[in-house]
Amino acid sequence: MWLKRRYIMNPLLLDNRKFDIRCYMLIASAVPLLVLYRKGYCRLSMHEYDNSSENIIAHLTNQVCDV
Repeated sequence: MWLKRRYIMNPLLLDNRKFDIRCYMLIASAVPLLVLYRKGYCRLSMHEYDNSSENIIAHLTNQVCDV
């Protein structure tokens, strides 16, 4: 199983807040193609993001909204 992620230094913002989108997919087989997936969701930071700020809370995305 592989998990791919990295920190983005200049993120896209939603209302000046960081967000992330979580989607899960399992490719169980390539031949025949068998893909299982689950509904994703979006998480939004509670504080506005400023790249020069040392406020670590602005980096946390912890509110959950259905996509």
